[in-house]
Amino acid sequence: KPIPTCAGGRPFSWQYALYSGAVFAYQMIHLLFLAGFDYFMKIDGDLTFGGPFPVDIGADMRQRGCVVGHAAIHGSGDCEARNLEALLAADQALGWPKPKSLHHNWCNEEGRGEKGNLMFFGNFEVYKTKGFLLSPEIQSISRYMYEEWENGYYTHRWGDQGPFVMYVCQMLDAPNLETDPKICSYAEHRESGLIKH
Repeated sequence: KPIPTCAGGRPFSWQYALYSGAVFAYQMIHLLFLAGFDYFMKIDGDLTFGGPFPVDIGADMRQRGCVVGHAAIHGSGDCEARNLEALLAADQALGWPKPKSLHHNWCNEEGRGEKGNLMFFGNFEVYKTKGFLLSPEIQSISRYMYEEWENGYYTHRWGDQGPFVMYVCQMLDAPNLETDPKICSYAEHRESGLIKH
């Protein structure tokens, strides 16, 4: 069995790779009860808040027409290696069109078709369910990336960051993740110290 390894060669346990990535990026988004909710929100257990959150995130995202919510965008590293390659293989195998953001560098680093160069920091993420996470496209792609692709979760320790940014790459034509109107940033609350890690 491969040892999940990334972050400059650091090995991770299978339990960590499973919980940090596969549970959130694949298994939970296939639970039937998720259809009863408008948004799927992931917050790490070691995240704390300095006070009450000033907005209802679901209501705020709905009002602003956002599909994705986040509190930080970071550069992608070897922990997300080959995530675009996996997405492109899924599209070809499943008959889906090419990713809508394939021509943007954040999704397709230097046009190589191997990986993206950005990712949403996984300790605070929000995704619309209907029309995005629960779409047949993402449901089948996420299944392929976990069940069929052998070089992701347990080779590079994709975690919850490698797959989710590729779901966005597939579904949104977003030239800039920082300014796209369908992507809500809550980074000011991290910068103010309300969101603490």
